[in-house]
Amino acid sequence: MIIMKKLLSLLFCLTLIFMTFVPVSAFAANEIGYLVEDFIRTKMNMISDKINGMFKIVSFKLFAEQINGGIKETCECTVNGVPLSSLNNGHRIVAGLDIIHSLSNLYGVSCPIFVDNAESINDFNVPEMDAQMIYLTVTDDKELKVESEDK
Repeated sequence: MIIMKKLLSLLFCLTLIFMTFVPVSAFAANEIGYLVEDFIRTKMNMISDKINGMFKIVSFKLFAEQINGGIKETCECTVNGVPLSSLNNGHRIVAGLDIIHSLSNLYGVSCPIFVDNAESINDFNVPEMDAQMIYLTVTDDKELKVESEDK
């Protein structure tokens, strides 16, 4: 991976130097343009792979290919290829917990997590969290109930 990064950086630098000092034909300039686009595409794929490797459930689509072949920056959170905005409430909560878990691990921070609408999720699809979880659910009870589990 590191060797690939160095090779891509070297290729990009050589391309820029070549374009600056050597007079080129339109055909050669077009080829150089393709090389630069390929470099950018490869670099973006490496960045996406590195970021998505930090999450277990969600993945992020960071770049979208345009009709003309160019690349457009975007940031869309998906679960199994489905955009977050199209997920049901339970999957949105699970996706959010995965993001919290990954960022907590990255920064070494653990704080209580309030999960509203917790009736939308099941115990089997909630990711393992290293934090205090406070679930807020709707019930038919007439009085407020507080339950705790000692772990």
